[in-house]
Amino acid sequence: DGLMLAVAVESVVKLIAFLLVGGFVTFQLFDGFVDLTAQAQASPETRPLIERMPDWREWLAMTLLSGCAIFLLPRQFHVAVVENRDERDVRTAAWVFPLYLVAINLFVLPLAIAGHLLLPGAEVDRDMMVLALPIRAGSELATIAALLGGISAATAMVIVSTVALSIMVSNDLVIPMALRGRLARGAHEPVDVGFAILTVRRLVIAAVLALAYVYARNAHETALASMGLVSFAAIAQIAPAFFGGLVWRGGTARGANAGMISGIAMWAYTMLLPSLNP
Repeated sequence: DGLMLAVAVESVVKLIAFLLVGGFVTFQLFDGFVDLTAQAQASPETRPLIERMPDWREWLAMTLLSGCAIFLLPRQFHVAVVENRDERDVRTAAWVFPLYLVAINLFVLPLAIAGHLLLPGAEVDRDMMVLALPIRAGSELATIAALLGGISAATAMVIVSTVALSIMVSNDLVIPMALRGRLARGAHEPVDVGFAILTVRRLVIAAVLALAYVYARNAHETALASMGLVSFAAIAQIAPAFFGGLVWRGGTARGANAGMISGIAMWAYTMLLPSLNP
């Protein structure tokens, strides 16, 4: 309950902060969507960006990867499946979640266009653009909103991701191996299982945070979206076994493991290693 409450509060804080910053930039720094679009059309640097047609192959690949991530990322799966206690919650989420997505994406394009107009070139890290725009305008309220929204979103993501991974590792790897070991030894004495599980999960959380820090220190200076794409591609290697197992009864555990292992190996060679500094 505490974890879900934290996610819910973070979601509301993030939404309010993003709407405040988006509204400030769109209606204070510009005279609304029409004025912003007109200035973008008149700018020789911005006009090619908004008139460029997307590559349908890239769009399709990104859509498929994002679709897999919605179901298979540890934090997504944990919140949608593990923490789902009542079927009625799904009915509510079926209309609340799409509305939330529309609301939080309402100012994405205006902020991106405004960033290219007001902060051209490499003047600012694009990951920090939402914070840089109100700082440039001298608005303390919008700057604080952007800062709080970013901290809230990042903190909740780290908490849910590490907790979900620690639960998966302890439940699916450590506990089965421990039970097999006890059965093989013929041990029957009682043990404090609760303490052991908590210890394992805390160690996994520390290990995940340490690995994330090591990757961040050794990765190329790329945008957060690029790092997210690497993780999306990694989790997509589970998709054939996951979705195939739902519709194909002829699949085997050996085939699923072979597919996931070969997919992860190919992902590590083509995406993970190139993303690291030499």
